[in-house]
Amino acid sequence: MAGLDPTAHSTDKQFGVYFQDDWAVNERLILNLGVRWDVEKNSSYLDNVTPANVVAALFSLDPNAQTAFPGQTYAQTLAKGGVNINDYISNGHNRSTYMGEFQPRLGFRST
Repeated sequence: MAGLDPTAHSTDKQFGVYFQDDWAVNERLILNLGVRWDVEKNSSYLDNVTPANVVAALFSLDPNAQTAFPGQTYAQTLAKGGVNINDYISNGHNRSTYMGEFQPRLGFRST
């Protein structure tokens, strides 16, 4: 669009490590085994604060709202389906960097 910057800007930090090795099982089969580990620091996730008006709307009881369940909040409606909305509300300090991104690698070739 005219007047808009087409470049995406990010302050995310990413780090990855990959270990790999080949093993000759016999004369005709070689296994390639490895593991990759990644970590990402994403300020839009870690430092995000859910706006107060959004939180208020989730927990407010609007008598004029056209909902499937009159007399209950949207948060209560989600809870009936097993969703705890508090798991998705952030105060900017309740999320941490996930350190468990391990991906195994397995390959083989025959000669």
